[in-house]
Amino acid sequence: MIKRILQLLVIFAFSCSKKENVIPAKPDFSYFPLNVGHFWVYSIEQIHIDQPINIYDTQRYFLKEVIESSYFDETGNRIYRI
Repeated sequence: MIKRILQLLVIFAFSCSKKENVIPAKPDFSYFPLNVGHFWVYSIEQIHIDQPINIYDTQRYFLKEVIESSYFDETGNRIYRI
């Protein structure tokens, strides 16, 4: 019984460690390049199903988003206006 308690105490003593202070890194937005004038075109397909009267209505269209301008918010982050 005493051996078991000593084993547990040794395990607990070595499993504890000092926590390190980690400084969070600034987010990196280079994976999604944003510049004023860039645009993306999305192909949209929207299906509306009306169950009571069994009507299926499908709409297909393209949506274009253009980065119109940018500004800095109160925390210093750059915000892009679409």
